[in-house]
Amino acid sequence: MTPFEQDNYNFTAAKLVKGMRDELNMSQKEFAKYVDQPEETISNIENTLIDVSPDLLFTIMRKAFPNNSCRYGLVL
Repeated sequence: MTPFEQDNYNFTAAKLVKGMRDELNMSQKEFAKYVDQPEETISNIENTLIDVSPDLLFTIMRKAFPNNSCRYGLVL
């Protein structure tokens, strides 16, 4: 990925993670525990402070919505 593409991906990941967390009505701490990630990771993703890999994002999405019940319509 180019730096521009990574920045765009990070922004998209931040919106997705925040959206999933909001949909589940959870705090960052609750969501982090639910998806088995450190709270700092969730915070850093939402604040675009880290480069998010597709693997990390899909891992979070699968754990957050194991039955593909996410309103984003993504098939994982």
